[in-house]
Parts: sequence; C-alpha cells; structure tokens
Amino acid sequence: MRVSRYLYESFHEFSETFDEIEIYLAALDKSKLSVVYPKVNKTILPRTVFRFLVYNQIVLHRVIGLSQSILQAWESKNVPTAFVLLRTLYENTSVVFDANLRLIDLIAQKDFDGIYKLIFNLQHGTRVKERIKGAVTSEMKTEGTEDQQKASEKELEEVYTAQQILNVMDRISKVFPDHRMIYESMCEYSHPNHDALMGLYGKWKDKFTIEISESNGITKVNVSKFFWAFAYSLRMFVDGYDATLNKFNDIIELSNEDLIRQGRDTAGYDKAL
Repeated sequence: MRVSRYLYESFHEFSETFDEIEIYLAALDKSKLSVVYPKVNKTILPRTVFRFLVYNQIVLHRVIGLSQSILQAWESKNVPTAFVLLRTLYENTSVVFDANLRLIDLIAQKDFDGIYKLIFNLQHGTRVKERIKGAVTSEMKTEGTEDQQKASEKELEEVYTAQQILNVMDRISKVFPDHRMIYESMCEYSHPNHDALMGLYGKWKDKFTIEISESNGITKVNVSKFFWAFAYSLRMFVDGYDATLNKFNDIIELSNEDLIRQGRDTAGYDKAL
C-alpha cells in the first residue's frame, strides 16, 4: 500500500508523513490473520478472550481495507471520497484506542464483568432499536453461557447498545486535547457544508466562472490536513491495538478467577500467551 507518486512529487514537504503512513500499513498488514482459532501458542483461550481476539482481527482488517480505499481514492484524485473514508477510519481507530484506555481502569479494578461487557459491546453493539429489542428478547429466553451469568433486561440493553462516538472522542480528548476538534474538522468534509462542497469541488477561474471537479480538492491545505490526520489515526490505532494485545494475559487471569468463583473448570486456561 503506497501513497500515490504524484503526491510525493507535488507535495514533497509532506514526504515524511507519507512515509510514516506506508510504514504503519506495512506493519499492520503483517499482523493480519485470515482465520482465528481459540488456541494460541498451546494456550486455550477463555471465551471472552477469544472474542476479543476475533474483534481485534476484524477491526484490523477494517482499518487496512479503509486505508487501501483511501489511497485508491487519492490515486484516482477523488478527494471527496477520501475524506469520507478518513472520517470512518478515524472513528474505528478511536474506538480501539478508547477500548484500551477503558481496559486499563477495568483491569486495575479487577472488574471482569466490566471487561466482558466492554468486549461484548465492541462486537455486538448497534444503534438500531429493533435489533437491540430483538437481541434482548432472545437473550432473556436463554441461560447464561460459560462467561456470562444471567443478566437483567436493562443490562442486556446496555451491552447491545453501541456507544455514542462523540463520547469516545471526548474520552480520548482527555489524553490528546485536540482529538475531538480533529474529528469535527473531518465531519465538515463529510457533511453537506462548505468544506465538503465548495472546499472540495469548486475552483473559481474568474469572477463569473467556476470549475467543478473532484480533483479540485487537491490543494496544499487539504493534503496537509488530510494526511496528518491519516497518519495520526494509524499511529493511534497501532498504539491501541498493541496495548490491548498486551493485556490478554491480565484478562485471562481475571477470567479464570471469575470462572473459579462460579465453580467452573479452568483447565487449559492457565498458560500465558
């Protein structure tokens, strides 16, 4: 996955940022798996940990796929589409980074129930009310599984309801103060506002003539703003992704403690990754 050569040639002052993006994408691509098993390095993963491994791989595939589409959009000089894709990428990478921040606190508190709910919500959360209602109704008819005791209707609604993305942005802004501002700037390029319309399509030739083209968004300001945010988004994802993987042993330990309290067998779960 390479940044288009015309961008290097036309905006050489941003070459370090372009290089950074290519390095991140090459590293992420090497971590991608096509199949995920509940057994890693002879360790059988508890169901909650396995679910988290599955989530991490799926979101990794999504981040790589979105990044590929972003680079293809720039290659074809379709800047408006690239901005819409960047906003989606930013949301996905933010959720992963935020999950790591939340796990730090949950692990410190030894709150396995909170960890389970967080992981379940990352996999199954939705904002579609009908789907939430259907899922809750179905769950209320079934018994708890290995890592889930019987939950109340309210608890089920909470774990099936996807978090508000602005809440994610605000939590990260406590670490990186400009995080939400960057997101809001990208939204301006996705919403039917000035930046997304006149700012990306229109180019005045004179007082009475305007040229309209998808490639008119290729300006120094837009390229600078876009690729800085692209690199920042990937950097944040790499940091969050690596940090969550490093927490798997802690989650396994807390999972085992929870299973023991329930009188369940933890054989095979006690080996570190």
